[in-house]
Amino acid sequence: MIQNAIFKNIEIQILNLVSNELFLYICSLNWTCSIMDTCRQAGRVHLAKEIKKNVLCLYYKKFD
Repeated sequence: MIQNAIFKNIEIQILNLVSNELFLYICSLNWTCSIMDTCRQAGRVHLAKEIKKNVLCLYYKKFD
């Protein structure tokens, strides 16, 4: 599962997500969790990862 995957950088994340037939939304590299909640209102599942001391806001959905 994506939740269990550990990524070294954003590029590798995108490549892995695409290879798993998932569409990735990168909202921001330094949004806070409260803003992530606002973004989650769009109906997407969020994954929060700490990369370089920033919170990476990832949103993804399976291809239809």
